[in-house]
Amino acid sequence: MLVKTIWLYLVLSCLAGSVSADLVGGHDRQRLTLLFLAKLDAYYQDYPLTLSLPSLPISLPSEQLDSAQWLALLTVLSEEGWLTRKQKAQKRIDNQERVLIGQVQIFSRPGASVRLALPLGMVRVIEIDTMQPLPQNNSQPAYVLRFAWQLDEAVDWLWAPALDGLSDIIRLRLASRQRQSGTVTAHWHDTDWRFDTPPQLR
Repeated sequence: MLVKTIWLYLVLSCLAGSVSADLVGGHDRQRLTLLFLAKLDAYYQDYPLTLSLPSLPISLPSEQLDSAQWLALLTVLSEEGWLTRKQKAQKRIDNQERVLIGQVQIFSRPGASVRLALPLGMVRVIEIDTMQPLPQNNSQPAYVLRFAWQLDEAVDWLWAPALDGLSDIIRLRLASRQRQSGTVTAHWHDTDWRFDTPPQLR
């Protein structure tokens, strides 16, 4: 990891000073492709792929069908030690008597009352597939980049059988085996190229 970080720093340092905004193709375009590739690598070194949970604690009825997949995911996370799970009886008063109508699963994490981001793996950018120039705004060039990526070092719990029905999990499993596509827009700002918004993975 340290070697790759040093390599990215050297690539960015060498290319940043030699690749300007005035690019039309040829050798300069090749260098620009390498620069964007290095910038994407550096971005995902700083921002691994994560799963963001809503604010904790989370309460879900055990018998509610529309929350079954969400319940399965939280249950796996509790089994992996990321969350704690408690079961609470849900009751109502009927004819002055308390009637049990179901169970509520409460998921929490000690000391966490805000959104929790769990690591899923590292995004490895394979190559820049296309660079589409955008109309210039105030003479500041911009490109829409389409790139290929794959998920490395994926967490083991992604393959828990209980998650077989979750479409997002299925896509992540596929991304660990096959290249996927992503997009990002790069704008020229004064002396360097920047991503104004985070890359979008598909």
